[in-house]
Amino acid sequence: MNYLEEHPDAMDTIEGIAEFWVLRSLIRVEVNTLVRVLSQLTEQGVIEEVTQGKHSSYRLRKPSG
Repeated sequence: MNYLEEHPDAMDTIEGIAEFWVLRSLIRVEVNTLVRVLSQLTEQGVIEEVTQGKHSSYRLRKPSG
């Protein structure tokens, strides 16, 4: 239903619905989960965020010293 709300004129086959509508929704949920996990790991000092312009990358935080 989320896909149809965003694309009210959409029409597809069963295969297309499975691939584009459902899979896209699952990926969106997974990305939201990933954002929360990365935020938590950054706050805990496990990883660090490296910002380059408008983009951020993440890596294992190196011990200081």
